[in-house]
Amino acid sequence: MFFEFEDTINSIEQDSGVISVGDYKEKIRHVGLIDYTSLLWNLPSTKFLKTSSLFPSMSSEDVQKMWTGNYGDTLLLQSVSFVRSLVAARAYFHGKSIANTPILDFGCGYGRLLRPMSFYSSELTGVDPMASSIEECKKCNLDRIARIAKSSFLPSTLDLGVKFGVIYSFSVFTHLSFAAANICAKALREAITSDGLLAITIRPAEYWRLPHVRAQVGERTAEQLFENHVRGSGFSYRPHALGPGSVLDYEGLPSYGDTSINTRIISQIFPDWRFCGFDRSLDDPYQSYIFLQPN
Repeated sequence: MFFEFEDTINSIEQDSGVISVGDYKEKIRHVGLIDYTSLLWNLPSTKFLKTSSLFPSMSSEDVQKMWTGNYGDTLLLQSVSFVRSLVAARAYFHGKSIANTPILDFGCGYGRLLRPMSFYSSELTGVDPMASSIEECKKCNLDRIARIAKSSFLPSTLDLGVKFGVIYSFSVFTHLSFAAANICAKALREAITSDGLLAITIRPAEYWRLPHVRAQVGERTAEQLFENHVRGSGFSYRPHALGPGSVLDYEGLPSYGDTSINTRIISQIFPDWRFCGFDRSLDDPYQSYIFLQPN
């Protein structure tokens, strides 16, 4: 932590007028997203007791690794890259600031992206179908910066009492069957404003040529999935084995697995949406960002 930023935090710690997250953010907004996120990534802190009492704690490194594969500063950089791209897309495609927009995190997990998103908006909602995700959010007091709710695995609708100007879904459509993805796309369409922006992540074809993926699925199967993505249907999906709590889609397939999607078929999965463009980050190259607007 650089001196000037730490000095700012120490000043807020001593400011008797700062008694809420809103008060705090007004004092810290000038420092920028990366320092704000870094602060939240390292809470609670015995150095910053007021800060720790107002903001959520960060999940343990074990939880971070289990949910997202990375942890610490590596995960922080990946998270900030996505948030910055989303903020830029909102401005570029709509000419609007994301500040104080009602935002939905669809598949929020332990609240990884809600933390940096709270830099921009106080109207955050996170939903997830896994009870363990909701419990982790409660354990870390995510409700200090966002509303957290449990959804069904394949929601036909999201009855959250509000339409969202921005919805994002990170590393969700990278795991869904075609039918499951289509169901979720329709539910998200109902939840967004007419001028809203949806950001999802998908995997590129090159995912199937990663060494650890080829080792998991087998060389031949991995190459078939690659070829199908590039020259076949454009949708490559390898379902996970059925287990306790597994959900079948309306085609009778396991709804969860590993997925890659060619951008040329986005409209087949999202028929009620208009494809705007895509982006990616070298911090996390196998998560391609796709931006969509409602028709």
